[in-house]
Amino acid sequence: MRTLRFKRVKPSLDVLAICASKLQHYANVMSQIDEHKEISNKFYELSERCHKEINVQSKSIWASS
Repeated sequence: MRTLRFKRVKPSLDVLAICASKLQHYANVMSQIDEHKEISNKFYELSERCHKEINVQSKSIWASS
């Protein structure tokens, strides 16, 4: 994602889905550790942002058909 941002390229749906999945996975793992609850919440938030972008891009595909 950082490389895409540096190159000013929008991520594909695949990249967003993988990123959202990884963020959610690690948020779940970190939520089990009291010291990492804040990081876990941030990961959940970032995962949700990825999901929102997936929905936006997906809608633009099916709405234009």
